[in-house]
Amino acid sequence: MNLVILTHNKRRKAVDAVMKNTAHTVLGYETVIRGTTVTRILEHHVPHCVVICDDVQEKEGVTKADVITLLHARRPSLRIITVTDRNDIEYFSFLKDNAVFDHISEWKELPDVLEMPMTEQMLDNRIEEIKAAQEAAEAAAQEKEIAEEKAEHQPVDLSFPAVSAIGFDMNTVERIVIPEQRLIDKMTVGIAQLQHHNGCTHTSFEIAALLKEKKASVCVVLFDPDTFHDLAVFHKLDPEQNRDGLKVNGIHVFPVEKLDAAKQQYDCVICDISLLRDENRQLYNEMQEKIMLCSAAEWDIAKTMHFVNYEQNMNVRKVIYCFPRVSRKKFIGINKQMMKAGCTAFRLHNSIDWTAPCEENIAVYHQVIGKYLNIPVKKEKRRLFRK
Repeated sequence: MNLVILTHNKRRKAVDAVMKNTAHTVLGYETVIRGTTVTRILEHHVPHCVVICDDVQEKEGVTKADVITLLHARRPSLRIITVTDRNDIEYFSFLKDNAVFDHISEWKELPDVLEMPMTEQMLDNRIEEIKAAQEAAEAAAQEKEIAEEKAEHQPVDLSFPAVSAIGFDMNTVERIVIPEQRLIDKMTVGIAQLQHHNGCTHTSFEIAALLKEKKASVCVVLFDPDTFHDLAVFHKLDPEQNRDGLKVNGIHVFPVEKLDAAKQQYDCVICDISLLRDENRQLYNEMQEKIMLCSAAEWDIAKTMHFVNYEQNMNVRKVIYCFPRVSRKKFIGINKQMMKAGCTAFRLHNSIDWTAPCEENIAVYHQVIGKYLNIPVKKEKRRLFRK
């Protein structure tokens, strides 16, 4: 059988060694895929079989998938073998659609496959194996998450005796640092509060301003209709005529009924949920990142304790708790108790202008959303408070 092999130039010697003692002939190598590659294969080489490896270079906007599609369309009888270590259902389904059933993961398998072609059923089996592996991984991840939710944590105690107790060094208690994760293209951030007037809207616009500075496609969705109305009136706009959204300092702002459309149009959707009401709990729980603004005042702190200790419908340890208007000493005491309960907390400082967040708040936002966007995240541990 006469072959043409598409692979990286550095693989040629290894492939020659594999094919040396076989009855098959390698007519030539194509080390770069270009616009003329398919024509060269069919008119210059005229092979019985084409072997396409994942490592072959692509240029001029022509991909390996394009080559497979064109070869199959122009010469359906031509045999195609792929060399890949992918575990991608979409990729193997594409091969099946183009009647490409032969696939190997190592070059040493090539002589055997040449002698004994693979069948469509074998490709279907491979796809089912990948599906089963993915389902098992998802089930294991879900079990782990459930186990974490059920894990025994010390109940949070934010009472005065607990947060003011001595016996630990304020300068050595360190903030929990969120581990960096894989970067993704889209995200939703839900910002809620357990007590009134903790600054949900201000925080939402601060994060949006930071993302806009990073050239992100960002918008803010206001869940409170009065807030959207008053914002429009302040800028001398008719709220009813601007239900499709308005722009404030270059940031697009929408009422809550435009949430689904905003998710489709923008990479970053910041949801100002305001006071966490029952009708919004499910939406808040579905956000990729959840920020809860909490008052540290003596008459408010019980609501935070109750939420952490008794909330049943969401994993409260995946919520980021932010405390505005709190002293360094008091926050350290609060955070000591939050850490014992397995929760992550940060202290927010006062930013006079939401379009220019203060450095302390920027550092917090980098920790919270840096794992989703290409924002540098400092990996070293931080102290509970910056002087």
